[in-house]
Amino acid sequence: LFVYNNYTPSSEDCDRMYFKPETGKRIDLIRILLNKWFENNIISENIETALPPMVMTPREAWFAQKERIAWSDATGSIAGEAVIPYPPGIPLICPGEVITEEIWQEIEKLRKKNRHMHGVQDPTLSTVQIIKRNEH
Repeated sequence: LFVYNNYTPSSEDCDRMYFKPETGKRIDLIRILLNKWFENNIISENIETALPPMVMTPREAWFAQKERIAWSDATGSIAGEAVIPYPPGIPLICPGEVITEEIWQEIEKLRKKNRHMHGVQDPTLSTVQIIKRNEH
């Protein structure tokens, strides 16, 4: 979650924007947003996975030959495109990283919940672009 506050020259200005006079406390915008998201089932679980191994730099992956395969066959392949489920909007796979079983399972859970997938050519994630198997 990223909260962006622009053109605030002083902490007093921040206090005017986020201070609740009737309670004498600052408003915790992050907690309010997270509670709303949990209430509305937008975020329903934590995503906790190990970082996937990067075997190519993103630049190398960008210029490498790619192929499209079924998402169900992607485990063990090197990603040729980013997979960014929204929410939370954080890349779980970047080009050049190995699609591990653990990462595949986490993304599959989100895919089954019909989360929007950014970064992929096929937003349904029926297929995914990988580095051609003979390229690495």
